[in-house]
Amino acid sequence: MVADNQFKGWFQQVTGYAPFPFQARFACGEALPQLVPVPTGLGKTAMAVLAWLWRRRERDDFDSPHLRMRLEDDAGI
Repeated sequence: MVADNQFKGWFQQVTGYAPFPFQARFACGEALPQLVPVPTGLGKTAMAVLAWLWRRRERDDFDSPHLRMRLEDDAGI
């Protein structure tokens, strides 16, 4: 809960907006979801980038080669 509140404050400071619940779950949850079924324009890009930065900053154990590979594949690298 503390990490969740800290993320919400940090997200608002960075973007000027409070995060949607799905963004906070992505940043603070134990596991990454396989799919985020959210309509276009509601913050999936902010979720992916800012939640990834948050997890990298707050969790020493979050060095996921799977996530790195998936982001590279999706970018066409």
